[in-house]
Amino acid sequence: MVGYLAFINLILAAFNLLPGFPLDGGRLLRSGLWRAMGLQRATYVAARVGQGVGLLIIAAGIAIALISGDFVAFLWPAFIGWFLFRAASSSLVEGDRRRLLRSTTARDVMNAPPPAIPADLQIAVAMERYLLGHEGEAFPVIEGGHVVGFVSPRTASAVPLDREVRDAMVQGRGVIEARPEETMEAITERLSDEQGETVLVLDQGRLVGVIEREDLSRFLRRRVGLPPRPDTQPLR
Repeated sequence: MVGYLAFINLILAAFNLLPGFPLDGGRLLRSGLWRAMGLQRATYVAARVGQGVGLLIIAAGIAIALISGDFVAFLWPAFIGWFLFRAASSSLVEGDRRRLLRSTTARDVMNAPPPAIPADLQIAVAMERYLLGHEGEAFPVIEGGHVVGFVSPRTASAVPLDREVRDAMVQGRGVIEARPEETMEAITERLSDEQGETVLVLDQGRLVGVIEREDLSRFLRRRVGLPPRPDTQPLR
């Protein structure tokens, strides 16, 4: 039993040292290329080698099946090769995603913001001008040039009409603020760190755009072919 276990571990170690990213052998290959061509290029080359190794394993499985006549023997090499090919392809897509996020700003992704409602506006006026007919949406509330919360028809209807909008607003949970020229790489890191869902793009305190998680996912799918992600619940 110990002998079989040792043999299996040697086989796994040998497979893991194949020069195909993201296997350990591929990471060693990338490390060797890193100094000569930079991290991005080295990752690209190592991932391409990983795709090639995956295709070679599939081809080897087909050859074994044709020679031996045992087509069941083809299944394991095919599965392993397909898994490695997919992992290497995902590494390429992730590299493209990171490069795109570094070169993209909030201005490139944002959508036009909803109308901002002054905090001192009477609720009756806000209902007539902004909120009626927009059930399920939330509008930013502005005070002193900054977004201080959100108001919706539901929250406004729970407050007397002669009160001000600030009395009906709720705090923007999961909302972060960004500048138009801020890179999307920095913004996505902040979204992850702060568990944010919505980005308000402010230019010198003035709301100029909004970015939802789905806006970013749609932008990435269009530019680098990322698979769709599960929808998130937007604030508006």
